[in-house]
Amino acid sequence: MRRDLESLGEVGHDLIVVGAGIHGACAARDAALRGLKVALIERGDLGQATSANSLKVLHGGFRYLQSLDIGRLRLSARETAAWLFIAPHLTAPLPCLLPLRGGLTENPLAMGTALKLYDLLKPRMAGALPPGRLLKSGELARWAPAELTQGASAGALWHDGLALDSERLTLAMAQSAAGRGAAVANHLEAVDLETAGGRVVGVRARDLLGGRELLVRGRAVLATAGPWTGALCGEPARSPEMALAYNLVVERRLGCAAVAVRSRSGPEQDPVCGGGRFMFMVPWRGRTLLGTSYHPWAGGPDQARPRAGDLLALLDEFNQACPGLGLRPAEVSFFHWGLLPLARPGQAPAGGGLASRPLLADHGAAGGPAGLFSLRPVKFTTARALAERAVDLTARYLGQGAVPCRTALEPVWGAEPSASGAEGDIESIPPGAKEELASHYGHRAAEVWALAREDAELARPLDQGCPVLGCQVAFAVRREMALTLADVALRRTMLGKAGPPSPWALERAAAIMGRELGWDEARRLQEVARTREAYRLIEEIRGRGTAA
Repeated sequence: MRRDLESLGEVGHDLIVVGAGIHGACAARDAALRGLKVALIERGDLGQATSANSLKVLHGGFRYLQSLDIGRLRLSARETAAWLFIAPHLTAPLPCLLPLRGGLTENPLAMGTALKLYDLLKPRMAGALPPGRLLKSGELARWAPAELTQGASAGALWHDGLALDSERLTLAMAQSAAGRGAAVANHLEAVDLETAGGRVVGVRARDLLGGRELLVRGRAVLATAGPWTGALCGEPARSPEMALAYNLVVERRLGCAAVAVRSRSGPEQDPVCGGGRFMFMVPWRGRTLLGTSYHPWAGGPDQARPRAGDLLALLDEFNQACPGLGLRPAEVSFFHWGLLPLARPGQAPAGGGLASRPLLADHGAAGGPAGLFSLRPVKFTTARALAERAVDLTARYLGQGAVPCRTALEPVWGAEPSASGAEGDIESIPPGAKEELASHYGHRAAEVWALAREDAELARPLDQGCPVLGCQVAFAVRREMALTLADVALRRTMLGKAGPPSPWALERAAAIMGRELGWDEARRLQEVARTREAYRLIEEIRGRGTAA
C-alpha cells in the first residue's frame, strides 16, 4: 500500500470514500471486492480520529436484552463473530463480568435467565462467542480482584470480542482494499466537492504534508468523515451536535475479564447519559482500559481537545464506584478520545443522549447533488455491516447490479492463509520476535522479518524493554503508508499506544524513518517533538497527582 498522489489525480474512480476510519476503510474494502474502482482519502492518518477512541470492545449485543432490541442483539453478535473470523490475529473473545449485588435486574435469577435467552437468540455464526453463565461468589476471584467484586453474591459472565489492536484493524481494512486495487491516501484533506450538471464528479483535495491541491475524479462520493461529514456535504451545523468521549489507559492490570461497574455520578456530572451509566474496565496488553465518559461539545471538530480535568474526573468516577480500588494519577499511562454523535443535535444541554442509530443518506434523493452519499455511524462493532449497506446503495446508483458482499467471509490483510510463506517461513523468525510480529501482521509476519534479514540493524528492538523492532518501523514506511513519526508510534506499532515511549526508542524510530524518507536533522527533531506532544496531558495528569 503506497501513497501515489500523481496517479490518484489522473485516474477516474467509480467511488471516492472520504474518511478512512473503520467505516470508510470497510466501505472501501467492500466496494473494491465488488469490482468498483475506489479511492479512499483521509485528512489525517488512517484510523486516527474517533476510530482510535476505543475501549477495544466488539460488543456482542448482550446489553440490548435490557431494551428487548432483538434485532440489534443479533446484528451485534453476528458482527462480533465476523470480526473474530476475518481478523483472528487482531481479535479475540473477551470475557465480561457483571458482579451481582441484588436489585430488580441485577440479581442471579434475572441475570441467569438473561444469559440463557441471549445464547438462544444469538445467530448460529455467533457460536465463536462462548456461552455465558452465572458465577458463584467463590468463582469471582478468578476473573477480577476483590476490590471490584466486594459485596457481590454472584456474577454474570458473558463474552464480547476484544480488538487487540483497533488501529491495525482499521489499517488491515485499508490494506485489503488496496490489495484489491483501491487507491489509498492519508494526510489528504477533502476541501470541497466538485459537481457538474447537478452531479458529483469528484473531490477537491489538499495534501496536508506537501501543500499541493488536486482533483480526485469519481462518479460517486461516500462521506464517512465523522464530525466533518456535515460540512463536506454542505449541511448547517447544529450545536451541540457531538459528545466528546474519553477513555483512560492505566498501568495496573485489573483481572482477566472486562468488569462492569455503575457510575455514581448524577445528571449534573453526566449530562449526556443522565447519570448511573455502566463503565467498564477492560484488560488490554497487560494494562487496563477505563471508560467511557461523555461531555457535550458545542464547538467545531477541529477545536475539540481533551482536558486534564476531564480525564482526572473519569479516574475519580472509577474510584467512587469502587472505593477500594485507589487508582492514582501516576498510574495513567495514556488516554483515548473522540467525537460521537448526539441523538438530537441542536437541543441543549446534551442533545438527548448519544445517538443509537446510524444514518445513511442519499443526498441526491434529498435535493443535493446526485451521487453524494453519507454515513454517520454510532459504533465500531457494526462497521462492516453498515459499510455493506452503504456500498449496496452506491452500487445501485452506479448501475453495478447485484454483486454480493463478501467482506464477512474473506479474511483481511494478514489473515489470508495464502500469504504464509510469501517471503519466507514464519517459523524462521526468532522466538522473541515471532510473537510480536505474528500478533500484528498475522501470516504476513515473515514479510516484515524479511527486512531484518536484509539489514541486521532492523532486527533489534528499538530500546531495552520495548517490543517494537526496527523492521516494523521500516515496514510501516515502505508498505503501510506511514509518513510521520506519530503514524508509527500511535497507529502502526505498539511503540506509543499504551504510554510514552522512551526517548531513545522514539529517537531510533525517527532515525529509521528519516533514512527511509530522506528527512534532514531538522525534520527528524520536529517529528520527535510533535510525537512527544501527544503525551503532554499525561505529564500534566501525573504532575497533578504528585502535587496532591
